Amino acid sequence: MKLDPVILEALNQQVNRERQNSVPYQAMANHCQLISLPGLAKFFRDSSLEELGHSQKLTDYITDRNDAVMLLPLQAQSVPMTTDLAQVGATFLLAALALEEENTTRIKTLYRMARESEDFQTETALIWFVDEQTRSVAELIEMHDQWAFAAGCPAAVLALDHELKG
Repeated sequence: MKLDPVILEALNQQVNRERQNSVPYQAMANHCQLISLPGLAKFFRDSSLEELGHSQKLTDYITDRNDAVMLLPLQAQSVPMTTDLAQVGATFLLAALALEEENTTRIKTLYRMARESEDFQTETALIWFVDEQTRSVAELIEMHDQWAFAAGCPAAVLALDHELKG
């Protein structure tokens, strides 16, 4: 059964937002790699791929409902750059947290739209995204706090980075 046109438009916007969110994460990963923070680079590279995975999950849902996905071109984005090795983690993690909080608001809006239109299939499909956003925001808050605390100690920054290398 095809989606309500308003819901389809909102889902398509979210597909593109998820794709777009991968761009600053990749830029952060590139910068971290450049300044020899391979653990943080890996975290942001994985985050970029995760955003693309979210986009694909929504794409699959839309096509499962027998509707078309409309992909838009990705836009260049700037990320807050700092040359202070001690501050880069906290700076980037704060920017990532802002991205995820904004995305959480969008997912909640989509969920509310599905509920109000009595599209129970979409509402159910979005539960995974609500849960994922909750986990992502909690993880970023904890990581930001740790990196902010470590900012004055190069050894602590390197220890945190090493921990992220897995």
